[in-house]
Amino acid sequence: YYRLFIDEYLPDDLDFITYLDADIICVKSPENLLSNHINFLKDSEYIISVKTESLINSEIDETKIRLELSNDKYFNAGVKIIDYQKWKDDNTSLKLQNKLNQIYEKIYFWDQDVLNSYFDGNYIELSKFLNFNLYLTSSDYFDKTSVNDKKDMIFIHYAGSFKPWTIRG
Repeated sequence: YYRLFIDEYLPDDLDFITYLDADIICVKSPENLLSNHINFLKDSEYIISVKTESLINSEIDETKIRLELSNDKYFNAGVKIIDYQKWKDDNTSLKLQNKLNQIYEKIYFWDQDVLNSYFDGNYIELSKFLNFNLYLTSSDYFDKTSVNDKKDMIFIHYAGSFKPWTIRG
């Protein structure tokens, strides 16, 4: 849950933060695409840029009800661009702590659930190439990824429980 408390650990003079989970590998320079996203974020009212992981298709969807979402999107928090000054000005860490206390019995995916419940669709969509989820299962091998996607991906996110550095991955 340390992502909820970033302002307790980082200096105040940062403008933007790019957060990466530990199971992400950079396969080519992210500089240009990250700069574009930072500029979009800077010129917006939003605090974060993340990639939508799933769309909720029903008002009775378990995730929507459990996290008290009013929107139809659930994002993956493995890669985030954060406008740190907006984060601090909005007192986001305290609000996230309050949200955590409000929904703590309903959380399945740790701080990702808290972040989704709090931001509730209020974010800029991050390019899939900055958070390219790769699940190492029989239905989602890298071999099945299109040639164009392989060419454009920047951050490969080994999402799920299978990691290439483990025996079963």
